[in-house]
Amino acid sequence: MNARGLLAAAFDEIAAYRLRTAISVLSIVIGVATLTLIVALGDIGRAATQAVIEREAGRAATLELSSERPPSQFISTILPRILQRLDRYGAVHRSVMLTAPARATFDAGTQPVAAYGVDPSLDQVRRLRVLAGRWLEVGDSKLYAPVIVLNRPMLAAAGLALDDAVGQRVPLAITTPGTARIIGVIDDGQRDGRVYMSSAFLLRPNTASAIAGATVVVTIDPFDADLLAGRVISDLGHAGEGRLRVERLDGAEDFSSIVTTLQLVLSAIAAISLVSGSLGILNLGLVTVRHRAREFAIRRSFGASAQEVFVLVLAESLVTTTLAGVLGIALAGLATAALPVFSSAIIDPADLPPFPITAAIAGLAVAVTVGLAAGAIPAARATQLSIIETIRS
Repeated sequence: MNARGLLAAAFDEIAAYRLRTAISVLSIVIGVATLTLIVALGDIGRAATQAVIEREAGRAATLELSSERPPSQFISTILPRILQRLDRYGAVHRSVMLTAPARATFDAGTQPVAAYGVDPSLDQVRRLRVLAGRWLEVGDSKLYAPVIVLNRPMLAAAGLALDDAVGQRVPLAITTPGTARIIGVIDDGQRDGRVYMSSAFLLRPNTASAIAGATVVVTIDPFDADLLAGRVISDLGHAGEGRLRVERLDGAEDFSSIVTTLQLVLSAIAAISLVSGSLGILNLGLVTVRHRAREFAIRRSFGASAQEVFVLVLAESLVTTTLAGVLGIALAGLATAALPVFSSAIIDPADLPPFPITAAIAGLAVAVTVGLAAGAIPAARATQLSIIETIRS
């Protein structure tokens, strides 16, 4: 019997025992839906949390290099050495981060703001989502007047609308009064209002004295993080700089291990439901074999081999559990589709990835495995029927 004939026979059998089949596969549907949902939520939670961490702290692995020395000494002597060594080790995704107090005058009035001098490559270190306008570019450092990018809390504090902010000129005083032009608004994951500008502007002689903090953030391969940190500290230590601190900012790996453990525990619970469901399919198969014993015997008498009967019974079990698995996956997909509505207060819906295909594959694989396991015994029983005795009875 070809594949089309097997499927037709399997669907005919399911149609003949619709109620019994529905009751037997209900636990399979619930088990597959639960297992698929657990895998999907784990993958979605891991990806969403990673997006938040990459926006707030940095991509894996992000190191922050700082010193106990005053910012002026760090900028004049230590910073060039750090950048030289990062160039030597091929750490190209890095940015200087300078902070300076400033005052800006918006529609909501004059207020103190935190000015951050950064390099355009900061978007390679952290995941910055541009909400309007654009991010900083290399050419911005050559402009006489600074261009600035506001983060979302700063936009709210300034009383500006997202659609109207880009292009506005804002009186901005760092050491002396001046004017800056807003070129973009970003979501940087921070809760405090920030104004980003080119680090080259803050390093100019007329503004360098206002710098209150200076660090370097760099993103490298996680496997090289400890090695790079040790090398930089060792190199600068030999050069007479023993006050350098290197701190890893991202913590996605710790969260990932927690999610993985939780997934394993919940998957074990779902496996119990699948085992009970497989017993229902097994019982359905045994009952079916008993009721169709004469049919199988007649098939054998007309030349069907034991292998063909085995495949026929196994195919019926496999089709039943596969359909149950597809239904369970669909239920899990509907549940995850509602996540943006219920989690919007905690996680930005833009950070939620789509339903992971790995979860659907896992659910379907489990359904097929249960079908094969639960159908093997009835299939073997069908091949062991005595043709003559069965036809006589």
